[in-house]
Amino acid sequence: MTRSKIMTRRGFFAFLIVALLAVSAPVWAETTIVLAHSNKNDPHDNPTAAMAMTFKEQVERKSNGAIKVQIFPENQLGGDAQAVALVKKGVIQMAISAIGGIIHDYQLISAMDFPFAYHRVEEAYTVFDGPFGQWVRADIEAKTGVAILGFGDTGGLFVLTNSKRPIHHPSDLNGLRIRTMAADSHRNLVSSLGAEAVTVRWEHVFDALQTGLADGQMNSIATTRYGRLFVVQKYMTLTNHAYVPFLWTANPAFMAALSETDRATVMAAVQAGVQASRDMAIKATGAELQALLPSVQIVYPTEAELKEFSLATQPPMRAFIETQFGANGTRFLDDFLAAVDQAHRPQAPKK
Repeated sequence: MTRSKIMTRRGFFAFLIVALLAVSAPVWAETTIVLAHSNKNDPHDNPTAAMAMTFKEQVERKSNGAIKVQIFPENQLGGDAQAVALVKKGVIQMAISAIGGIIHDYQLISAMDFPFAYHRVEEAYTVFDGPFGQWVRADIEAKTGVAILGFGDTGGLFVLTNSKRPIHHPSDLNGLRIRTMAADSHRNLVSSLGAEAVTVRWEHVFDALQTGLADGQMNSIATTRYGRLFVVQKYMTLTNHAYVPFLWTANPAFMAALSETDRATVMAAVQAGVQASRDMAIKATGAELQALLPSVQIVYPTEAELKEFSLATQPPMRAFIETQFGANGTRFLDDFLAAVDQAHRPQAPKK
């Protein structure tokens, strides 16, 4: 069967599933949470599955079975944008989405892609769990009609991979075609390094790299592994240049209709799911690198080389944000960087 026929058949079945969910929604709304995500539903394989399966286990156990969770993985209900649209309409209750799922309705999220902001991934957790992250969650809901319950880890900080040559300096990227998400900020970052940005949906990234539509891509180490991108990539540079979280989206009306007890159960399970993704990212990074070594040459940039990358990318990104979003963008970016700066400081131990 050809790839086009497979995709057509998948789209047909997705349509049928969505139609059935739409009909069943009033019956299920009180007792069933339908949760969509884009990856294989193996909690040992990828962060979205770890989030979803942890959530399901905790919600069903702590509610004594009064709340059921039905998971639709691997884009069964469409890509991230389609799944988030279903959440907004109330056809399904939740989706774990990459930023592409909301970026068209909330473009300011691009400002959080400011490159080389973090020293360690734990600093990103502090930013998204703190006052800035709470404000972003509220602002997204106010502007999009979709609630954000938490920020999951996609697998750590972003790195660069490609099939052509080792990357030590920004100039090494000249002429390469680098796959990006459907985010202008990502395209700006790639362009500022002298490469050509190629926007490709996640489910088509492997094929794009295999056929040469793109020479490289940027993602976390874990994403590179579970997407099997190492099969079609030869070099990985540990730039650690960005943190792009998963967004745990939910229908606000559904959340508001839950009893106080059920809402607390759901939120506690969301936090457990987010933590599961973070545990996977932190514990797996070293092991993931060792697993990739037979197939991929790892480049460890020096501090001086990383400084070259930050000088090449940060001024153009600030200019892009200020031009694209005006005063709102400048304020958003400054607040974000202030939160990052606070996260850089030693944190008081939790009591």
